[in-house]
Amino acid sequence: MTQVELLARSMETPDAPVIIGREGIVSWAQLRETVGRRAKEITIPSVPQEPGHAFIARSEPADVVELLASWQMGKVPVPLNPRLPADESLSLLEEMAHMAMPEGSAVVLRTSGTSGNPRGVALSMDNLLANVRGTEARLGLGADDVWISTLAPGHVGWLATIVRALVLGGRIILPGSLTTEELSACLDGEGLPGTAAVPPTR
Repeated sequence: MTQVELLARSMETPDAPVIIGREGIVSWAQLRETVGRRAKEITIPSVPQEPGHAFIARSEPADVVELLASWQMGKVPVPLNPRLPADESLSLLEEMAHMAMPEGSAVVLRTSGTSGNPRGVALSMDNLLANVRGTEARLGLGADDVWISTLAPGHVGWLATIVRALVLGGRIILPGSLTTEELSACLDGEGLPGTAAVPPTR
């Protein structure tokens, strides 16, 4: 599946909502237009291009734009957690943008480092779609479902929630920029959404 296929619903149901955030509701048509503009911004013809596109992900609508714009321009997105110290973030933005990408990489996520030094792990589009199809078959998901992204940006579950909503045509709430009151009002309007969580370990 390509970035164009992920945005196919922007042609089928252009006015249908796909992202809900502080700025309001983003339709499929608006997402497609914004992704097109951003793709041109991150690719400057006169500047040598690196294979990776690292960015700070804050669980906001802009994260989805960065993912899709990266794929549109043939780059591998590398979302980083915003809670990292500023100096570490700057170092990682440089490092991850220049790292060699394994063939077939669709995205690179940085591990937490709980079992050693943090490292970048590449996932293919087949990996991402297998998760979508498995969840779809098990839970019977579809275009009427609403998802809320609750995991830390850069976590595989965070990415899976976003890709799931894009592929299946559901709506996704990105609470990164929402206040508690705004999120509560959003949930009142959308009903109880699906989510993904990671149980604590000891």
